Amino acid sequence: MNKLEIKLINLSGDSLFILWRFGILMIVPITGIAIITLSLLKLSTNLYTFITMFTLVLLLLYYLLVKGIDKTLIFLLMEQIDLDKYEAYWLKHIESKLGIKALAFHALGTVSFFRGNFERALDYFEQSRRSKGQTSKARQSFEDGRKEYITQINCFMNEKASDGINDFPILVGKNNHFDYLQAIVDVMYFKKPSLFFEQNEDSQRTKISQLLYTFYKAQNSLLLGNREEAQRLFSELSKENPQLFIVQEAKKKLSEL
Repeated sequence: MNKLEIKLINLSGDSLFILWRFGILMIVPITGIAIITLSLLKLSTNLYTFITMFTLVLLLLYYLLVKGIDKTLIFLLMEQIDLDKYEAYWLKHIESKLGIKALAFHALGTVSFFRGNFERALDYFEQSRRSKGQTSKARQSFEDGRKEYITQINCFMNEKASDGINDFPILVGKNNHFDYLQAIVDVMYFKKPSLFFEQNEDSQRTKISQLLYTFYKAQNSLLLGNREEAQRLFSELSKENPQLFIVQEAKKKLSEL
């Protein structure tokens, strides 16, 4: 992380949103006024150059700020697993007229999934899908992520929805994580072991995805009859953030073993 991201990571979710909104309300309008001034007024060469450079610097600062906030949010969820701060930031987007609604609803659906609030997660994902103003690329990206989470949610809720487990290949379609999702369905829904979790140890790159993978691998170990390995994996999970539903489930499993 660079110096800007280190400073941003220490801010609250509300403060991060205020900073983002400042960029929208201040930097963007000022830049717009500068561009209009350059277009309509006859200025000296020095003044023209100054306004041009000033505008470019503002745009660069805005770009760095937005990118810094984006990276900070990813780190908060995926590595630091600060669900409260991550959720607080995106709730501000929902409340604000300037908020990025589609992305905010998708982000809230994601954090709700990790909390184990599956009904709420499904509601957020649906609101994200219905949100207007999305580019086709963004819509497809959200849709791919939504399908992955819904597949897992259906496993935990043990429901065969219209776009649920029976339609798994249709629901997921062409997906880079197809084999992983198929293994999850086999283990969590059909209760049959999968070789995937024995052969793809290093497939997850973020901390939160590694923890989720560990949970599924522990469940797979139980199906294979390897109680000792399952106990070891559940024990590792039990020491993590208790807000994660997989940590809560790991503690329950440990009490049963």
